[in-house]
Amino acid sequence: MERTNPDVVFAWFWEFDEFAHRMFGFLDKESPVYSAEEYQRRYNMFRKVYQQLDKSTEALWNSFGGPEESNLFIVSDHGFVSYWKIANINERLARVGLYNSSDPSSSKAIAYSAGAATQIYINLIGREPTGVVSPDDYEAVQKEIIDALNSWIDENGAKVIAKTFTKEETKDIDLAGRSFSLFNEKSTGDVLAFAASPYQFDAATPGQIVTDAVPYFTGQHGYLLGTVPEMRGNIRTLFAVGGALIKPQVGLPDTVSLVDIAPTMAAILGIREPATADGLALTEILCEKELVGISD
Repeated sequence: MERTNPDVVFAWFWEFDEFAHRMFGFLDKESPVYSAEEYQRRYNMFRKVYQQLDKSTEALWNSFGGPEESNLFIVSDHGFVSYWKIANINERLARVGLYNSSDPSSSKAIAYSAGAATQIYINLIGREPTGVVSPDDYEAVQKEIIDALNSWIDENGAKVIAKTFTKEETKDIDLAGRSFSLFNEKSTGDVLAFAASPYQFDAATPGQIVTDAVPYFTGQHGYLLGTVPEMRGNIRTLFAVGGALIKPQVGLPDTVSLVDIAPTMAAILGIREPATADGLALTEILCEKELVGISD
């Protein structure tokens, strides 16, 4: 069998991500697009896609010698959650006097969002080209933003925002008993916020604070662990590994994270882990006697 081009396989897998964005909500009984009559047919669609992915993965692995000669990691970049509402963060800021849609450069703050996460930047004098907020007022404006988000309640009395963090707080976020950092001095927002399901932030309509999302997209990611009801989906990623240097049927703790993948692969390859790696090598799954020595 000729070697499969990994780029082609990756592109095919990427199409599944788009499929899930459009179809995931059809499996949630609370979603407005759910249909009891259509559920089984739609569930079978997902099952068929996964079966095809299994076959493609097997072909890819076999093209590199299979489990006897190589090691395979199957890792998704995110999980999936159903949603059907779009929350407009900048409109929320506008209604409390922090954002000016007609002249964003004069705003005290502006949000840039992706999925269910949003980064809000204060228009700080001396840091931003059109800064309007004095450094002396930084903490006061930061508090205004957090208060505006945490007090945001929808027509059903439910919170629109699940959790907010100041920039400083993103250095140490506790998730499932493990600390993670989302801090970057240059890129992390002055406030980081996560949506509460069934809300997310993409494709907000200017001037409208909340709009319906369906039927165009019904699944999303970027939610904070522990904030999504179980029936909406799971934000945890898929992780499976096997091969020549992998111990079979080893249980792993729930604290295993995507940041552990690169150090683990480095251990298998016998090279030093990336200097910027935050994770730890999953040595409990490795056949240590078979590993080559660490080299530069």
